[in-house]
Amino acid sequence: MENINTTSVSTSSRSVLSTISTWVILFVVAFLPFFFIPSKVFSFTFTKVMLLAIASVVPLLLWLISRLKEGKLEIPKGYLFFSAIAVPISYLLASLFSGVTKISIIGQGYEIDTFVGILMLFLLFFLVPVFFRENTKLIKIYFALFASFVIVSLFQLLRLIFGPGFLSFGGLLSDSTSNLVGKWNDLGVFFGLFSLLFLSTLELLKPKGMIRIFLYIGLVLSLVFTAVINFTAIWVMLGISGMFFFVYKVLFRNMGDTAENSSEWSIKKFLSVPSSIVFVLAIVFVLFSGTIGTFVNTKLNISQVEVRPSWGATFDIGSSAIKSDLLFGAGPNRFGIEWLQNKPAGINSTVFWNTNFNSGIGFIPSTLTTTGIVGFLSWLAFLGLLLFYGIRGILSSGTEDLVSRYISLSSFLSALFLWVFAVIYLPNVTILVLAFLFSGVFVASQIISGKIKTIRVSFIQNPKMGFVSVFLIVVAIIGTTTLGYVYTKKYISFINFQKALFAFNTNNDADLAEKKLQNAIRWNESDLYYRSMARLNVARLNEILSNTELPQDEARAQFQSVLADAITNATAATSYDNRNYENWSTLGDIYGSLVSLKVDGAYDSAISAYSKAIELNPHSPLLYLTLARVEAAHEDNEAARGYVIKALEEKSNYTEAVFFLSQIEIAEGNIEAAIKSTQAAATIAPNDPTVFFQLGLLHYNEKKYAEAIPSFERAVELSPNYSNAKYFLGLSYYYENKVTESIKQFEEVAALNPDNTEVKLILDNLKAGKDPFDGAKPPIDESPESRDTLPISETVKTPTE
Repeated sequence: MENINTTSVSTSSRSVLSTISTWVILFVVAFLPFFFIPSKVFSFTFTKVMLLAIASVVPLLLWLISRLKEGKLEIPKGYLFFSAIAVPISYLLASLFSGVTKISIIGQGYEIDTFVGILMLFLLFFLVPVFFRENTKLIKIYFALFASFVIVSLFQLLRLIFGPGFLSFGGLLSDSTSNLVGKWNDLGVFFGLFSLLFLSTLELLKPKGMIRIFLYIGLVLSLVFTAVINFTAIWVMLGISGMFFFVYKVLFRNMGDTAENSSEWSIKKFLSVPSSIVFVLAIVFVLFSGTIGTFVNTKLNISQVEVRPSWGATFDIGSSAIKSDLLFGAGPNRFGIEWLQNKPAGINSTVFWNTNFNSGIGFIPSTLTTTGIVGFLSWLAFLGLLLFYGIRGILSSGTEDLVSRYISLSSFLSALFLWVFAVIYLPNVTILVLAFLFSGVFVASQIISGKIKTIRVSFIQNPKMGFVSVFLIVVAIIGTTTLGYVYTKKYISFINFQKALFAFNTNNDADLAEKKLQNAIRWNESDLYYRSMARLNVARLNEILSNTELPQDEARAQFQSVLADAITNATAATSYDNRNYENWSTLGDIYGSLVSLKVDGAYDSAISAYSKAIELNPHSPLLYLTLARVEAAHEDNEAARGYVIKALEEKSNYTEAVFFLSQIEIAEGNIEAAIKSTQAAATIAPNDPTVFFQLGLLHYNEKKYAEAIPSFERAVELSPNYSNAKYFLGLSYYYENKVTESIKQFEEVAALNPDNTEVKLILDNLKAGKDPFDGAKPPIDESPESRDTLPISETVKTPTE
């Protein structure tokens, strides 16, 4: 081994394989921020992750082949490189001890918080210094990024001018916050990054002519979009950046940097127009963020809410996880499991009571839960060393040439900017890739300048080392090829899954949906696919039961066959991931649907499956209510009432539970006693809208609409957005011949629930002078008080990706 100061292009960098690798990385860098396939069957997130896979797998494979041919390799030397190796290793160990290794190793494929996801990001970090060993090559990365910025900003500018319907790609990007980068705040971080890049370029390179004009236009555009998105943390970081350049100039004046050397002190000498503008804007937007944000959102009709667990909740979940496994936590990709087990008190009283958060407040803080102390400390070591090398690079940048100084400082500041958001936010794959990319560019710049040494290992001259090295490289080549193959299979599988969802949900084509789900499972097994297949089987069971034209023997045969498939698929889901409560809940749903049909063993199997689901999700009021429905179907109203009470203990304002409890009382003929007890409860809790809803509902079931109205009105007064209370209040008004008041209530319900077709039907009928349910088709042709569920759903869920 020998320490060398790399200042020239190595032999491998001139090879064809190296050239191909370089262009692959440049291609991904340029396309990743805006690339997506405009079709509902191609996952937005998964497609971007596939680009990351290409940027890491293809260059790595070519590099390994090149190392095998040349018989030597060269890697960065120092603690930073070894800390970068430690993070994926900690993820691997945490995955192996997670209990569900395949979920933590790679998951569905589109998740980043898995061993493979983190490995690919760190491979990109490693490969950039390998293939970009000259400033001219590193500058190409900047050109690729600036080209990407032009496309993203032009796209967003046109949508800002012409409205969200423009360039919506068939409605895929129809929302005002829809964009090519990711979530709305991801887009904000993206434009914040380019604000910093344009500022750095103007301050450090001091370009002239058309380049300077382009940079100013870019800076203005990025600042405008940053203002529109108005993510306060971005302005804080930009304000710090503006102040940094002032301090930097003062620092290097005193150090004798020729660019700023002067014996005279003048603050004007160290102030520049771009930095001053950015700093002043940052101060204004930080101080008046709420006022400006409200004004901009109103003018541009922008509405977006992004909910994450708090810092306290994140570390509470992390503390619970490391109590179970101090070293490795719950396992990568398993934050959601720990969230359900240790959900903070009070969440069930919010609209997010049934939301399963898969991450905490930020990407890095969440790793305490998923990788334990080992993983969390490895992240801190990596980021701490990156910060150390960055500060060291800043302090020694006065001795570098102009371009080297620009690349070193701009890459470090950009990486630092992005890593801050990895700590305080949940950036998507685009932002994380950019964080690792700039970290790699910074390391490459330090290698070029000689501040980070490299180690060159030749295994041709040493037979023993040669055998081991060649063996390890061959294993790595096989592993890299396998990884690419597995990711391709997972991507194709997910496309088939998306096609199945589209076929069933949009075209109501169960046969095509089943075929696509079978294809998805054939390409890649997953509990998600098995669970979806089981639910499709249940839908077929309902079709068979509702088909009165089928001969009894044929219906029985079909029912038994589809039922067996449903149980098999649900059981396969529980076998694939026995710690996912949804798998057990799906199995319970299948057996639960058979209880009322008096199928032998159905009741015991349903209770067993739901009990396992509750063990994994102990604070779910929905599961307790579902058990209550099973007990009611089993004709045990006392047990059903007990589960309803448990559901209300978990969520006191659970309207669905109150609704079902009312149905139990009515079925048992206890309605008068129930009314009296509810009136007493209303006296004790005069500000509880759920109690008044229950009281109104009991009167409504007795068709005493005049008595129901005051209770519903009180519920709405206490909770103005109480959609179900407004719904029944509107119907009560109608039956008391107060049609105008009824229409007003349903207009408000429609505004709160624009996608509810039943509310739209009722409102249209009322305005036409018809019965509210005129022309209604199953399942809304039945009186609302007699249904199994309320007409307005109370569930709020986060997307699966």
